[in-house]
Amino acid sequence: MHRRPTKQPTITDQKRIQKPTLKTLSKLHRKATPNTPKPTGYDPYGYNYQAHLFKGSYYNVYSGGEGYPPYKGDAETYLAENPGAANHWA
Repeated sequence: MHRRPTKQPTITDQKRIQKPTLKTLSKLHRKATPNTPKPTGYDPYGYNYQAHLFKGSYYNVYSGGEGYPPYKGDAETYLAENPGAANHWA
């Protein structure tokens, strides 16, 4: 049985297979979300999306994804309003 030799990629093939750059990803994102406003400042959980900074409680990093409101420092009131938060792993 004869096997055909595998084709070596040419320069034009390599150009088509290049990894996307930040510039191309940014263009794709703008096309996908053209009218989405960019949030400014810190959100209620303490994250600033434009500056990529977090300034808040360690618990707030994970509690928002679980559906809990942001923790603002009063543990007794927070746990009275959100009893399930006491068993959250964070």
